[in-house]
Amino acid sequence: MTDTAAVLLDGIEKRYGQTRAVDGAGLALFPGRVHAVVGENGAGKSTLLKIAGGVIAPDRGRVLVLDRELRPATPREAIRRGVAMVHQHFMLVPTLTGLENLALGEEPTRLGMLHLSPLAADVERLARSLRLEVPLDVPVARLSIGERQRLELLRALRHAPKVLILDEPTAVLAPAEARAVLGLARDLATRGVAVALVTHHLDEVAEFADEVTVLRRGKVVAHHPPGDPAIGDVGRLACEAVGEEPPVVARHARRGVAREPHVRHERVRLRVDDLHVDPGEAGAGSPLRGVSIELAQGEVVGVAGVEGNGQHALELALSGVLPSRRGTIALDGADVTRVTIADRRRRGLAWIPSDRHAHGIADELPARDVLLLGAFDEAARRGVVDDAELDRSFAGAVKALDLRPDAPELAAGSFSGGNQQKLVIARELRASREGRAALVLAAHPTRGVDVRAAATIRRSLVDAARDGAAVLVISSDLDELRDICDRIVVLRGGAVVATLPPDTPVSVIGEAMLG
Repeated sequence: MTDTAAVLLDGIEKRYGQTRAVDGAGLALFPGRVHAVVGENGAGKSTLLKIAGGVIAPDRGRVLVLDRELRPATPREAIRRGVAMVHQHFMLVPTLTGLENLALGEEPTRLGMLHLSPLAADVERLARSLRLEVPLDVPVARLSIGERQRLELLRALRHAPKVLILDEPTAVLAPAEARAVLGLARDLATRGVAVALVTHHLDEVAEFADEVTVLRRGKVVAHHPPGDPAIGDVGRLACEAVGEEPPVVARHARRGVAREPHVRHERVRLRVDDLHVDPGEAGAGSPLRGVSIELAQGEVVGVAGVEGNGQHALELALSGVLPSRRGTIALDGADVTRVTIADRRRRGLAWIPSDRHAHGIADELPARDVLLLGAFDEAARRGVVDDAELDRSFAGAVKALDLRPDAPELAAGSFSGGNQQKLVIARELRASREGRAALVLAAHPTRGVDVRAAATIRRSLVDAARDGAAVLVISSDLDELRDICDRIVVLRGGAVVATLPPDTPVSVIGEAMLG
């Protein structure tokens, strides 16, 4: 360890229009430490670390890398100086292979021809040494989420960086994969790398971090150096992040919110019968093999399983992205097996996708216009959108979900990942509030959001069921499923292997998932 910071951020300010994303914040990353940066969605965490990685230039303040100012403030210069960043959203080209993605920007040639064999050999050696094995000859679109994350890590680590910035590296991973990534971060720190870790999972901070900085509304509100007992106090960190005691959803909130015992309605809103789906090139993991599920009005049903066991294929099949090879899907008694996504929406589907960038938002659109995607018919009157109504919808999202910044004209891509998720949630749950939703399909709805927003989203899903929809929640968070669901369906190898009550111990659910 050394007393000299590998990266020092001093007095950093960054504005987007009238919104101050970072407000005079500072941060020091030291070799040999895992430094966690925590805070609510929109607190400025990702913006601050993108400035450290040269992705964004600050409006004011200094960025020092090994005591020298980062100039020019570009990703290429940061990488040249030994700073690598793994972004929250994958920066991969889906149609290229893993190896081709690693070669982008520095394509090796021989006699004027692309020559990837030496690169492949180097990457395979690195992958084995770091336990980051991933198929390099397969298009990225066909890789699982975990494999894509490993590929991003390989790209960041290929040039042996002195500083590694990890922005929400575990947000999209199953628990076992998340622990592997965090274990790698810990191992790299023991080798002298300075590691910055952005995460909403405070249990990860307590277990893996040496040092913690807490941001709130762009300012540093707390800093805990190595050895500070506050680093292991999840409750204290949560309070510092939100400025108060964070809200919680009590165990089995499905009944707690409804204030009445669960009564299963007779009206069947979703019926899936003997569904077979081949994921093909969609990177959807295991195919579905004869899945049958039925959801009644007012039910919240969870889907659990180890990543890649059919959950993603089920999501894409129910939404209409993937065609079925055999079987039927019915919404409110109408066969929708072969109708389009748009037709399913008209018949009452509300879909919170697991990949919001592929299916939920468009980065270049103003945030308020994202509330229109897939919902133009509901927002328009005689083919014309009422701008005032759209502004009211955006204001409602700001109030209900603490959406930040309150800037409806700002491009959706400028929002943090958690606030992008809030935009999608606001749009998709509007139909249930208005009584138009037959099915709310929610895939990892609280992934990448802070504790306050997660509690609000879970309550909103319960409210959707109370308003008459059937709610299907696909999640890798077993506590989340146990908290809000009436029953939990376990997928393994693309088939339903168990249907369990919500008070089933996590260990028993885990045994069903693993077989």
